[in-house]
Amino acid sequence: MDKSREQFLEWFSREQEEVENSNELAAKVMKMIAWSSWQASRAAVEIELPSELSLKKFACSDCIGAVLEAVENHVLAAGIKVKGE
Repeated sequence: MDKSREQFLEWFSREQEEVENSNELAAKVMKMIAWSSWQASRAAVEIELPSELSLKKFACSDCIGAVLEAVENHVLAAGIKVKGE
């Protein structure tokens, strides 16, 4: 499960109580709709990473690519798109 979904489910469970009666189905449908809405809102979030050239003044030339890759992996693991991917 990606970080975005974990965050959503954590928020949703705090906001909504579990329904254990005839309304349970309606609650599940509402949760599905809310999750779809959450996904749509997160799909619009995109981060542009700095270029290797712009980082040369802050880091050694040999490690810039590895640093960018590590940052990209962490951003993607959080459920956020990296611009250009």
